[in-house]
Parts: sequence; structure tokens; C-alpha cells
Amino acid sequence: MVPVKEILAYTPEQWRDDQHLIVERIVDGREQLGLSAEFMAEQAGYSLTQYLKMEAGTRIVELEDFLRFGEVFYYHQKSSKPQYHRQLNKLLLWFKSLRYRFLDWMEQIYVDHNMPDTTGLEKVNSR
Repeated sequence: MVPVKEILAYTPEQWRDDQHLIVERIVDGREQLGLSAEFMAEQAGYSLTQYLKMEAGTRIVELEDFLRFGEVFYYHQKSSKPQYHRQLNKLLLWFKSLRYRFLDWMEQIYVDHNMPDTTGLEKVNSR
């Protein structure tokens, strides 16, 4: 199984090429936590049809989708930690994903507007 850290460092090309590994990671996580597809879809904000298409590989799992599923997994893991500790971890998780959200957003702007990359994001994404 591909580590989550490695998946989050993917370039856009790797993201598209390794969709089956990303989907496998999501399905394995869901099954390990004993969550149903209906529960995952509802908690992540998707219809059941959308979610099942992602699991089947007929709809691409974008970075934003992956992060949403990660949040669902995080919130529903059995934990004996106090509420304030879970809230702190939730905040830290959001900040850690901010870089990836920003890079994805910038890439979408360049793709949508057919702009050349003058920001150096290509260099950042290739790390």
C-alpha cells in the first residue's frame, strides 16, 4: 500500500497515473474502520453514486476528494483522546494539507486559463 505522505507529494501526472493505488488506499481505510460506502459518501459530502464511481475507478479522485476522505477517516477513528486534543489535531491536519490545497488550486487556475507556469510551481510539484 502506498503511504499517504507519498500520495500527497505526487505530481499531477503521478496523481492521474496512480489512481488505482489512491482508490485502493481509500477503500482499505474505509474497510479497516468498518465504515459503509453510504456513510463515507454522506460524511464527505457526496452522493452515494458519486462515491461508488470513485471506488470503481470510473470517476477520478482529485486531491480535494482524497483530503475529504482523510478527514472522514480521522474523525471516526476510535480514540480515547480528550475532545480538545482531537480538535487540536483536526486544526493541525487542516494546516498540513494547506500547501497541497494551494498547489492544486494554482494548477487549476493555470489549466483553466491556459496560462504558462511563471510561479515556479512546476519545480515545487516535481520535488
